[in-house]
Order: sequence, then structure tokens, then C-alpha cells
Amino acid sequence: MNTTERRLHKGSGAQETGAGRQDNDTATEGHTGQLTLGQDPDTVWVPVTDSDGLASLAKLGRLLRDEAIARANDAVDPWWKSCADTAIAYLASTGLEFTADDLRALVPAPDHPARVGARFSAAMKAGLIRPTGYAISKSTTRHAGVLRSWVGTR
Repeated sequence: MNTTERRLHKGSGAQETGAGRQDNDTATEGHTGQLTLGQDPDTVWVPVTDSDGLASLAKLGRLLRDEAIARANDAVDPWWKSCADTAIAYLASTGLEFTADDLRALVPAPDHPARVGARFSAAMKAGLIRPTGYAISKSTTRHAGVLRSWVGTR
């Protein structure tokens, strides 16, 4: 197995080290085929290699996505989280398709826009909603951005 390390740098993507350059790391995958986030020596290593020993960029992407969602959920105001979860449960109970625009119409804005997506992700993982497609946002602040459409599962 190749001992070249892959390093993920803030804003620069993956870089090879050993024969390549090194910067301050936020994520490192070494010859062991494991990933650690941050520079904390107590960080837990998790495998990011497939059964054939090759690193999977898709698996790395999923790990980084899940870490970002977890951080967004952990730092959220408990009152706003309760409001958002209640609104998502209500929208899911209608049996109609809905988007984040519909949620934003029911609850006050969170302290950070990423909180909305994190709550939808949590509701999907809990089995409350499932994705049905995509829609164009009606919000002027989203500038006709694409939104995921959801429907309740119960």
C-alpha cells in the first residue's frame, strides 16, 4: 500500500504529502487509511478506505458532511431547535410537499442558515420525512436557489 498521505486543507482541497507540500491540516488520511479531523492529539481515527484499501472520496465527503451537520445541530439554540422540529413535524403531517421556505414561514430565522438544513437532515434520519425532488426558492435572500422538497413518511 502506498504510504503517501492525503491531507485536506481549509479551502484548498486534497494535497499529497511526502513528495508534495504540507500545510496546516484540518483533516489527515495517512498510510493507515484512517481519517482524523483537526490537530487535537486525542482525536479518534476513523477508517476511510474501502475493502480494497483505496481511500474513497465519497466516504470522506460523507464523513465531513456528517461532522458539519453534527456541529450545526450541537450549537443550535434549544428553543429554535424545538420550534423548527415542531414545524417540520407539522409540515410532514400535512402529506403535502414542502421546502425550507415553508419552514422559514413558520419559525423565526436561526442564528446561522446552516441550522435549517441540519434540522431537515435530523428529521430525515429519524424517519419523519423523505426527499421527493427539488424546487426553486421563493425567498429573495436565496436568489432563486435550489431547495430540496420533502414529504412526511407517516
